[in-house]
Amino acid sequence: MSETKRQLASIAELAHLVNASSDLGSMLDRICFGICRYTHWNLCSIMSVDEEAAQSVLIARFDPFLVDDVNAPRKWELQSSPAKSVITTGEPVILLDAQVNDSFPHYRADARARKYHTVVILLLPARDMYSRKMVIAVQSKAVVDVDEENLEFLRTVSHLAAIAVGKAHRLLEEQQFNERIQKASDAAGKLMKLVLSDSAAAPVVRAIEALMGCPVIILDHSAHAILVGRPPNEAVEAEAWFAAVDRHFHDQIGHRGAVKPTTDAICVPGLPSPIETQSRVLTVDGEQVGAIHFVQRKTTIAQIEDFLIQNVCFAASVLLMRSVVTFKSTSESQAKILQELISGDADREDFRARALKAGFDLRSGAFLLLISSCRDFQRPDSLLEFHRAVSSSLRTAFRGAICVIQEANSLLGWVPSTESGADARKPLAEVSKELTRIFGASPLIAMSDICFSGAEYVKAWQSCERTLKLASRFNRTGVVSEMEFGAHALVLASMPEKDIAVFVQRTLGPLERADAQGSADLLLTVETFLRSGCKLQRCADKLSIHVTTLRYRLERARDLCKLDFEDEETRFALELAFRFRQAQLESLH
Repeated sequence: MSETKRQLASIAELAHLVNASSDLGSMLDRICFGICRYTHWNLCSIMSVDEEAAQSVLIARFDPFLVDDVNAPRKWELQSSPAKSVITTGEPVILLDAQVNDSFPHYRADARARKYHTVVILLLPARDMYSRKMVIAVQSKAVVDVDEENLEFLRTVSHLAAIAVGKAHRLLEEQQFNERIQKASDAAGKLMKLVLSDSAAAPVVRAIEALMGCPVIILDHSAHAILVGRPPNEAVEAEAWFAAVDRHFHDQIGHRGAVKPTTDAICVPGLPSPIETQSRVLTVDGEQVGAIHFVQRKTTIAQIEDFLIQNVCFAASVLLMRSVVTFKSTSESQAKILQELISGDADREDFRARALKAGFDLRSGAFLLLISSCRDFQRPDSLLEFHRAVSSSLRTAFRGAICVIQEANSLLGWVPSTESGADARKPLAEVSKELTRIFGASPLIAMSDICFSGAEYVKAWQSCERTLKLASRFNRTGVVSEMEFGAHALVLASMPEKDIAVFVQRTLGPLERADAQGSADLLLTVETFLRSGCKLQRCADKLSIHVTTLRYRLERARDLCKLDFEDEETRFALELAFRFRQAQLESLH
């Protein structure tokens, strides 16, 4: 058999030996054995080069002549080893006779002790499990010529060894990955058991932190709560951390859409830089119910990271499902109570007892709110989103406030009256401002007077309905009460908008046309005259004109509109028309 055929057969045998094992140590031992078995080389070793420790470290060796393998050296100083030159230049080092070579004294001593002569050391194009470079060395008991063909064969063998190392690394990584997945799966299973056991929230948060290896923060929109885990590090005291988290996430509680999968940063007083978090949205039946924030999370292998986050988010969503169920159940009960309340049942003792259990303390006064979003909800969950945001904002502004869904696009609120109506408008205005920020459109909040009895609640409900109707008609938003539409609000609310326009035009149209043609402010004159109690001198003073001029203007208005200022019904009709006209003008602004 020719030398070439023999070498090819040797490589095939070496490949078979490598493929027969999955353990890296065994594969490298087989390569060393195969090289010596199928070639003229007598000894073979594979070493890692530890540049930090300045040593070459034995990984595998075949030496049938070695008597005491246990006590034989396994580390050599890199400074006196040819391995340093190999890893530096990438070129092989050939010692034709190591026993007489003075370049590497330690190697010369080893060659004389183990009785080998020719040595070839090559770079092995792979790294060990510690990312250290590797070399392969072969030795012969005789002095042999090393030509280019021999070197090429050894390079091929070194590449075969690199393939073996790569295979072992992949197998090890796969094994470690499977072990991590199994551990993560077991931990996720224990977490779900804890959640399904109706455990309190705190142990669940601690279990999530243990699984993810970082502190967590959970926002519960339905319960209007923040579940805060441990501080991010020892430099942050628990009290300071809780305060910083509450301050940072206060505006997001209860507001669907306020949180998206992203990164965030929490400022903690006393720390030079913010604490970073990564957030994920939590949903139940497609509805956003909260969010979870992972604090200073260090990512791991992508597949494991995704697996962990999916399981943790699912467990946290199940945890928040309790709050969702409680919120919906409580809202349904409270909605029934409010319907009975606005129907006039507030004075019955049995009703008051049931109402108290549902959160309504009817022993003191309260006012009603009828709240419209000023937009149509195309999806049912959008109204639920609006309901949750309004409930959250009202509870923040008023202790004990209750809000339920009234109809397709409106909510009914009950607010205990610890303050006067005027004082309550300021926090209500803040609620309106907050809702505008969240939904991008200003809501309409109709506010009643304070109620005590069942009859007053019925009137308050009717007043809120009228106010909402009037405010919508005249494009009003924000906090509105019925008194803002004047004494004729009841008439204004009961008349169709078209009839109001006809009435105003018929009553005041001639005066408007006369003013447009250059007459001297007849509309302002008549309106001021009526508001002055039909007193000539008082009206003239308000207009800063002479009484004679005022008489002339009134005569002109009387002739144009056939008015009799002495007639009570005429005066009432004029006053009502001016009220309606003012409301129309306000709606344009």
